[in-house]
Amino acid sequence: IIAVFIAMFIFRRILVWVAMIIILAVIAYFLVHDNPGGFNINTPKTHQTIGYLEKFKDNYCGLLYDRDDSLICYIIVTPIYNDITQRYTSQELSHMNKSDLIKIIINTASKHKKEILSKLRKEDALYLWEDFTFDLKHNNIY
Repeated sequence: IIAVFIAMFIFRRILVWVAMIIILAVIAYFLVHDNPGGFNINTPKTHQTIGYLEKFKDNYCGLLYDRDDSLICYIIVTPIYNDITQRYTSQELSHMNKSDLIKIIINTASKHKKEILSKLRKEDALYLWEDFTFDLKHNNIY
């Protein structure tokens, strides 16, 4: 009986160490995954601008739970995303910072405003334009 208690004590300590190693490995994975440039936080993040554009699209088109999500994705975000990817190369996008990209998104949204509002009017969903522009004004696009 004493040997069983000693074995349980030893295995419990080993399991705790194994669990801590697994937790640290998962944390390290997410740190590297979210920061592809490595752990140097002083490097500029301009190489992530294309990622910002993808995050913008994924924020509105990633998970479509209801009709409103689908309308925002297909009527508002998709034309803006397609226009930006047609006008700018990936190299040009990679040299832009986050605020420049937001300005481009705002200008592109203004450029497509009539077409977007027309489609939203047909769907009786003009309130979605207000929601989208609110997100733009408050930089909540991703």
